[in-house]
Amino acid sequence: MNPLLIHPDLELHVQLIRILAILEKASLNRNDTLVLNIEKIAVFDFFLRHPVILFEVLKMADKKIPFTLEEHERNSISSNYPSREGLYRFEEYRKLVQILLIYGHLTVTVTDSKEPFYNITERGKNFIDQYLICATTT
Repeated sequence: MNPLLIHPDLELHVQLIRILAILEKASLNRNDTLVLNIEKIAVFDFFLRHPVILFEVLKMADKKIPFTLEEHERNSISSNYPSREGLYRFEEYRKLVQILLIYGHLTVTVTDSKEPFYNITERGKNFIDQYLICATTT
């Protein structure tokens, strides 16, 4: 009998929480203009799944690095040889966005150029706050 392998990055609830976290922090620019589309969601999610790459990008851009890397993050196979596949799985991200839309956790604004931009709702913010409270108390 083969043991069941659960990959946390591919677990639906983990993916939805990551998307909500991205929406909460990156939906709007400094001018409160919507800027988050599917492609940017994919890039931010890639950085969340590969903190070593984010660390290196911030370092090369001479930006403040607001986190430290753990030893297992620096020396893992996925850190040294990341799969870029997630950067191009736009259909998968669209499905995740649809789930969040159905539950009222985000809104979609379509521009004149027919490009959709995404923003978190108050319900989405409350959900992520509840999730974080539950995660820190267990």
